[in-house]
Amino acid sequence: MPKSPYIQTVLGPIRPEELGFTLTHEHFFCGSAAANLADPVNPADRPLAHMPVSPEIRQWVEYNWDANADNLLLDDIETAVSEGLIYKRAGGSGFIDVTPANIGRNPRRLVEVSKRTGLHVVMGCGFYTQLTHPPEVAGMTRQQIAQIIIDEFTNGVDDTGVKPGIIGEIGISWPMTPDEEKCLLAACDAQAVLGASLEIHPGKHPDSIDQIVGVLRKTRVDFRRVIMCHMERTLQDVPRIIEMLRTGIIAEYDLFGREVTAWYYRRNNIDMLSDAQRLEHFRKFIDAGFIDQIVMSHDISFKHMLHKFGGNGYDYINTNTVPWMKHKGFTQKEIDTITVANPARLMTLPARD
Repeated sequence: MPKSPYIQTVLGPIRPEELGFTLTHEHFFCGSAAANLADPVNPADRPLAHMPVSPEIRQWVEYNWDANADNLLLDDIETAVSEGLIYKRAGGSGFIDVTPANIGRNPRRLVEVSKRTGLHVVMGCGFYTQLTHPPEVAGMTRQQIAQIIIDEFTNGVDDTGVKPGIIGEIGISWPMTPDEEKCLLAACDAQAVLGASLEIHPGKHPDSIDQIVGVLRKTRVDFRRVIMCHMERTLQDVPRIIEMLRTGIIAEYDLFGREVTAWYYRRNNIDMLSDAQRLEHFRKFIDAGFIDQIVMSHDISFKHMLHKFGGNGYDYINTNTVPWMKHKGFTQKEIDTITVANPARLMTLPARD
C-alpha cells in the first residue's frame, strides 16, 4: 500500500497533484432502466420508446429521455473512448465514475478506457436506489454491506484486482426505504474505516437532504468527505443549502449543460436550474466562505448527452462553462479550487501501512 496519501485510480495509485482538472460525477458505462424507464407521456409516442437513439428522434429524446430504453444504456467501449478523448483534448484529466455495481459498473472496461485516453479514472462502489438492488441485498446486514465495500478497496472488485477510490453513488429515494437506509449506514461505516469520500444520490424532494443528514448523524462518517449529488435538482433554496454546507458536506452541482425541464423533472415538480443560475449559487457560496465545498460535473449517463448522439459531451464544462465563469468574474484561482483542488482533496486516501 502507498506510504503517503494517494488517489486510487483503476490503473493504480497516483499522487494527488497528478489528478488535474476533474469531473466528480460521471459514467462511462451505465444501465439505469430499472431506476428510470417510464412510459411515454403521450401514448402516441410509444413507437419512439423502442427505437435506437438517432438524429431523427434526438429532439424528442431530449424531453423524454427516460422513456427510451436504448437511451438509458451506455455500454459501448469505442464510444466511451472517443468521448473520453474529446474531454482529454479539452483539458480534462480526472474522471470520477460513480456507477454503482448494480447499474453497469465495469472495472475491466474502465481500465481499458483509462489506458486508451490517458484519463485518471476513479471508480465508485456500493449500491444505488432500491429499485436496482440485487435480491440478496434485502437479506444482508449493515455490517455485511460495509464489508463488501471495504473488501473492494482492499482487494479489488471480484477477480479483476481493480480497486475503487470513492464510495458511491449511494442511491436514496424519496422517501428513503429501509434497505436504502441500511446501505447508506453501511457506506458511512466503510467511510469511517477507509477515509474515502462518499457520494450520495438524494431523493427527488428538497427534504431528502435533511432526511439523509439525519441518518448520517447516527454514524461516525466524516461530513467533510460527504458529497451530496444533484443539488440543482434537489434543493434550490440557497439559505437551506448553506445550512447543509455548515455541516461540512460538499455541494455537487453535477447537471451542468442540462437545462431542459424534461418530463422526468416535471413529474417530480422540479424546475431545472440553468447554468447561469448554477453559477449564481456558486458565487453566493463563495461569498459565504464555502468555496472549498463546491464541485461540478455533468452526470452523463444517457446516450443523448454524448457528442455522438448530439449532446454536450464530457467536455462541456471545459469548453463552455469555464470560459463563461471567467466572463462572469470568477477568478482563475476560484475556478482551479472548484475543478482541481477540491476534487484532488476529496479523492485523496490516507497512507496505509
